[in-house]
Amino acid sequence: MSNSLILYQSDILLHGRNPSNFRKMENATHELQGDSPICGDHMTLYLKVDNNRIEDIAFDSDACCAVCKASSSMMTEAIKHKSITDADTLARLFLNMVDDQVLTPADRKRLNKLTVFGRIVEVPSRIECAILSWTTLLYAIKVIHDDSKSNIAIEERYKHSLKVTAL
Repeated sequence: MSNSLILYQSDILLHGRNPSNFRKMENATHELQGDSPICGDHMTLYLKVDNNRIEDIAFDSDACCAVCKASSSMMTEAIKHKSITDADTLARLFLNMVDDQVLTPADRKRLNKLTVFGRIVEVPSRIECAILSWTTLLYAIKVIHDDSKSNIAIEERYKHSLKVTAL
C-alpha cells in the first residue's frame, strides 16, 4: 500500500478535516503543551479531571498534518469519560502499536478504531505526528499523579523529538 493510502484512510481523513473536541477549554484542571520540533507540530491538551476520571478533554493545534489532528481527535473520543488508569493503558498500547510492537487480539480490540494508525510505522516521517497527542496525554497523567506543574522528563524513546510542558 502506498504511503498516501496508509496515511489517508477514511477515519484519518474524517478526523483530520473535522476533528472532535478541537477547542480551547476554559475550565480545564490540567493543560499541557506538546511540541514536536521534527515535524513542527504544536498542540495544547486540555483535561478536566474529577475523581480520577477524565470528564472532558479537548485539544488545540496549529498542526497542518491530518495525521496529527486525526490522532488527537480519535484519542479524545477514546478516552473521554474513562478513568486515568484506562487512559494510561490505552496510550501505552497506542504507542506500542506505532512502535511496531506485536499486539494481542485483546489489545487490538481495546484500541478499536485506533488500529487505523498501526500502519504508520511504514511512514516513519509521520510517526511523530501520530504520537504527539498521546505522549502529551501520558505526561498529563504524570502531572495528575505527581500534582506537579514543572516540565516533565520525556521517555527516552521520544526524547529526541518531543517536548511537553505543563502550563
